[in-house]
Amino acid sequence: MSQPTAMPRDASASFAQARQASRRTLIYLNLVLVLLISVFAFVALSILKARVQDDAAESLETVLDSTSASVQLWVNQEFQAIRNVAKEPHLQQLVLSQVARYRDKQSLLDNPVLEALRERLAVVRSLDDHSGFFVIAADGTSVASMRDANVGSTNLIRLQRPELLARALAGETVLVPPIPSDVAIAGTKNIAGRDVPPTMFFLTPVRSPEGSVVAVLAFRSDPSAMFSRLAALGRVGDTGDFYFFDRMGHLLTQSRFDQQLVALGALQQNEQSILSVEIRDPLGNLLKGHRGRVREVLPYTEMAASAVRGISGKNVSGYRDYRGVPV
Repeated sequence: MSQPTAMPRDASASFAQARQASRRTLIYLNLVLVLLISVFAFVALSILKARVQDDAAESLETVLDSTSASVQLWVNQEFQAIRNVAKEPHLQQLVLSQVARYRDKQSLLDNPVLEALRERLAVVRSLDDHSGFFVIAADGTSVASMRDANVGSTNLIRLQRPELLARALAGETVLVPPIPSDVAIAGTKNIAGRDVPPTMFFLTPVRSPEGSVVAVLAFRSDPSAMFSRLAALGRVGDTGDFYFFDRMGHLLTQSRFDQQLVALGALQQNEQSILSVEIRDPLGNLLKGHRGRVREVLPYTEMAASAVRGISGKNVSGYRDYRGVPV
């Protein structure tokens, strides 16, 4: 019986090399396949993330538009209401009489027309969310008010927002956004560091029978009431906030996080966020113990910095809010 022929040494070596080359090729192919799958997965996730972010941005824009429209509708209703009151012939006669009587504070207080004005406008106040009124003469003096202390003095709108009062005297109906009140108001929390709360006004001209503007009628409104309630409709989920602010970055509507701000020491229990909080980046998460620098030198948040420059936009990648919390 014949014995099997042994494989030559060179052939054995070549076969081993071929197997190693085949194994390496297979490994390379697997690596390429894994790499391709990773690339495809990364691209797919990137596309999915972009789509989710686009959907989120679109949803936020819808919330922004609908909430802003609700606020604008409320403002327009308030405009129409104050115009209707200012056009009443009886009220026009009362205002004309009070303005004509204006000599000094006492002459205004002694005029029985003042009480008639208060009685008429008290009815309006009981129907709407108004905590007071002014009749403002052309020189900016309050010739009528619910409070005797205000009568005969320069009106706070003339002192703080004279350009808006000038527009009303020129014939426009205008909104005066929140400003510090001239008096304390019972049951209302104050601005941080002040003894008065924020207040806002609706202004419209009062005309003579000939059509000339003789005074401005102002209805006072509490910005923590309807204005803030409407803004709160835009809050999304458990932490989403919606607020108005001015060109200096001051909050004009109530923050969702007032209690957190009290806990952080940014507000006292008797204070509210309107006109107390600035939309600035504390450069760290205050809820996690970060201590920010002096508020005045802090930069605006990314959103506020864009808005105060008049630039519209969107950001769904995230930035720190005025608490330093990523949004």
